[in-house]
Amino acid sequence: AGSPVYVNSLSAYPGYTGNLKVAGSMTIVGTSGTHTTAKQTLTWSLTGLDTDCKAKAGDAVANGCGIHVHTGTSCASANDVGGHYYSSSLSSDPWGPIVYVATSDGSSNENKGVGVVTGLSNGDITGRVMVVHELASGARIACGIIGAMTGAGSPVYVNSLSAYPGYTGNLKVAGSMTIVGTSGTHTTAKQTLTWSL
Repeated sequence: AGSPVYVNSLSAYPGYTGNLKVAGSMTIVGTSGTHTTAKQTLTWSLTGLDTDCKAKAGDAVANGCGIHVHTGTSCASANDVGGHYYSSSLSSDPWGPIVYVATSDGSSNENKGVGVVTGLSNGDITGRVMVVHELASGARIACGIIGAMTGAGSPVYVNSLSAYPGYTGNLKVAGSMTIVGTSGTHTTAKQTLTWSL
């Protein structure tokens, strides 16, 4: 299966001039198998997506609302991106049904994971590009490189604390915390916590 890989940032697809500004990150976990059974499971936290991408919206539009690994290794020009990346041993393109569903604010948080049998390992897809599509005509709107590093992400905050469920002691902890991530691999990425309690 190998180590998880990541898309730690996305940028506008080369030549895309629309209003959508996709941002966020993805994690891709591989599952070992053969050239016809190996798969990836994708999770993501994205913003700036096409709000027309509701459940089943892309069913009748090729690549509509899609989120797919492509053969290319650069997002510098449209010629570098290529088509969908999967094992030539597969009888059909597995990426067609892989889509995101956006909320009314253009965000999508896929936490359960979307599986796709590509016949490839995570090692095979490392260095390739991930492409995000809009609904209308399935146009490409964002691109990011798949790599081994997590990306630092944005700081997160704990604004308040309350008693642990069932705690009946006299201590009443109050205050706040800030958590800042540091980029790394699945074994070296870390978080730094600061607090005022």
